[in-house]
Amino acid sequence: MPYKNPIKLGFAGTPMVAFNHFSHIKRNDDFSIDFVLTQAEKKIGRGQKKSFESHFQSVKNLNLFKPEDLNNINFKKSIEGFDIDLLVVVAYGKIIPEWLLAHPKYGCMNVHYSNLPKWRGAAPIQRSIISGENKTGVSFMKLVSEMDAGPVYKNISYKYKNLTKAKLENELTKLSLKNIDTVIKDIVLNNSKPVSQREDEVTFAPKINRNEGLIDWHLSGEKIYNMFLAFSDWPQLYFEFKGQVVKALDIELTSRKNGPAGTISEFNNKDFIVNCKDSSIKIIKLQFPGKKAIDAKDFFNAKRAIISVGDILV
Repeated sequence: MPYKNPIKLGFAGTPMVAFNHFSHIKRNDDFSIDFVLTQAEKKIGRGQKKSFESHFQSVKNLNLFKPEDLNNINFKKSIEGFDIDLLVVVAYGKIIPEWLLAHPKYGCMNVHYSNLPKWRGAAPIQRSIISGENKTGVSFMKLVSEMDAGPVYKNISYKYKNLTKAKLENELTKLSLKNIDTVIKDIVLNNSKPVSQREDEVTFAPKINRNEGLIDWHLSGEKIYNMFLAFSDWPQLYFEFKGQVVKALDIELTSRKNGPAGTISEFNNKDFIVNCKDSSIKIIKLQFPGKKAIDAKDFFNAKRAIISVGDILV
């Protein structure tokens, strides 16, 4: 049975993971989402196409704001007209200014995909995977002006192994959705007090750079494979072959090593294997610029005249 007076919320988020949280909260009659903040569609390319359509556009009777400037006077007046208990933030992508942090009765609560204080920053999932750890989690944190530095209402751990960024994000989203209703109610109804983070345990998760996808064959095989999992969505792993950037769309880690890092150890109609620091990487599927993805057999048939065992990849 819903509360007589639903908890009044604002919501701020942009990508699909944010929309999934919004949809989940909206279905609960104990909550009333008075407004939503999301980023405006961005123009990209010569044709100035939109980089994404706002997932919130299709929701009827929604007070939707897409401000370029969160300190705009008219926008500020509009938001201050809403008397909300809490602002829920999920991957909004903009820094919340001080006036908005202070506006809700109980402040702003952010959903962050790591066990804070570990992996503060824009890419906690990818950095967790790259590091080789097998445990991360979800933190429900009170937003403060410093990035991901606020005290934590609840921290939930999740163990994983060999998951891509997309799959791990999906599992963490499920975990978040199982707990977010209770967290919101604890904050507003029980005046739950968050616990300060330990500054001596802080690690950072900076935004992923496209250049990080270039394979460094001098790294360990495990490290390269972890990067493959972390970068499977973007920027993807790639290597350079005769001046062309080639994407490695599917790989396996093998224990074999026959030569210096970066040299091709096997190249036939079954296997395309490259040595790394301590083992080797079997490339199962790859893609040349502007071409469709091919497997190792097709690669061998197309390139065997110009590539052979012992050649070095960059």
